[in-house]
Amino acid sequence: MRLPVGQIDLVARKGDVICCIEVNERATLDAVTPAAWRQIARAAEIWMAQRPRFHACGRRYDIIAIAPGFLPPHLKEAWRPGMA
Repeated sequence: MRLPVGQIDLVARKGDVICCIEVNERATLDAVTPAAWRQIARAAEIWMAQRPRFHACGRRYDIIAIAPGFLPPHLKEAWRPGMA
């Protein structure tokens, strides 16, 4: 989802948690830079602000890594606001 301040590849909800997921071709946590995570977080803020029904939900930032020939691993809570 493209927003004026950035992009969120996937947004999912499980229970009372909204998960913003970055899909990347590399399987390491450093595949997404801190600057990119901040941009994703700004986009998530706008996305959440536009959807009042989700205001009480928590938020999580994950990575799904895509590599040919492998099942994509889902790295939960790969980043949190305030991390380097």
